[in-house]
Amino acid sequence: MPVDEASLGVRYDVERSGAPTVRSALLHLVTSIPAALMLWVLGIVSAVLWLIAVLTILLHRTVPASIYDFQRGVLRAFGNLLAHHASLVDGAAPLRFDTGPEAGAPPSDRDQPHALAQ
Repeated sequence: MPVDEASLGVRYDVERSGAPTVRSALLHLVTSIPAALMLWVLGIVSAVLWLIAVLTILLHRTVPASIYDFQRGVLRAFGNLLAHHASLVDGAAPLRFDTGPEAGAPPSDRDQPHALAQ
């Protein structure tokens, strides 16, 4: 199992904006209810896809790129909501779901199944 930073599948960076206050933190808790509901539904779908990924790993020793991208998008959405709850970013609760590759990743990375390290 690779453990160096270059082989990790998920990286998340937060660029702070604004200064957190008690009022903004409480407002963020209330305004993030729709995003939390969206993540609840995505979490259920993610759990089902996780089981499918386990089967494909057992049978083919790879994870399909579509499942890998979806799981990456769920992790990004959870990270965005966490940054919003911690009042690290200003604005409305994040309702975006980005499954694309990281900036700088080769285009072919997205089209290939993700093989397991031996």
